[in-house]
Amino acid sequence: MLALMRAYPIEDVLREHDRLIVWKTAEGKNQVLVKAWRRSCWGDETLESPRLAKFCEDAEDFILTQPAGLNHLIDVGWLGHHLALVQEYVDAYTESQNPPILHRKETFLDPLHPRFAEYAQLSAREEELELLSRNDIGTRRGWEELLHTRGLRLEGTSIVPVSDSPSI
Repeated sequence: MLALMRAYPIEDVLREHDRLIVWKTAEGKNQVLVKAWRRSCWGDETLESPRLAKFCEDAEDFILTQPAGLNHLIDVGWLGHHLALVQEYVDAYTESQNPPILHRKETFLDPLHPRFAEYAQLSAREEELELLSRNDIGTRRGWEELLHTRGLRLEGTSIVPVSDSPSI
């Protein structure tokens, strides 16, 4: 953990409790966000090690592929009593001209959530129309361009044809 703190010195602690510490720091002219999950986040290390390894592997894949709509990940690492993730810091998307779009929302919800079925139905329709197989739909601009080229629009949680486009 000390090596992480030396590489990314704490400038502004954004959150800290018994399970997590998150801080912001500068790396050259860029701001980075460091998230360090503490040992109290997982139970038996022997049982949890496959899940922790999978997290690190997935993060490493994101570092290498840099998918659109995801803050650029810089580093991930297992530090013994901490699991750390370093990523580009983005203040907020409220002012962004091209904010990220979250697809497959139901995967983040409990199946008992009141909107689970609604989002699952939307994802099924998007898959049926082969809208989710592209890697440039993670931002509003990419998503809207795809819908436009396919003669579609999003109405609430429904994908519908644009009135003057051929029916689907």
